[in-house]
Amino acid sequence: MEIVRLSVTDLQKRLREREITPREVIDVLEARIAEVDPALHSYLSRDLEKARAEAATVDVSLPLGGVPIALKDVINVQG
Repeated sequence: MEIVRLSVTDLQKRLREREITPREVIDVLEARIAEVDPALHSYLSRDLEKARAEAATVDVSLPLGGVPIALKDVINVQG
């Protein structure tokens, strides 16, 4: 299973069935970003340490619990 290729539905299913952990998802995401972002320059910033901290307590039964997201830079995230 390649986590980065899973749909959100499949990722949620595997998280809820404890086949993978939210921490594993973050670790795989970090590796994928390191692999492809030098060519794409898609991320202005990221806080993977905070994501890891939140992964430790996330409720995977929530609609997007444990599913990482990225915000497009045209969205106001401050103020």
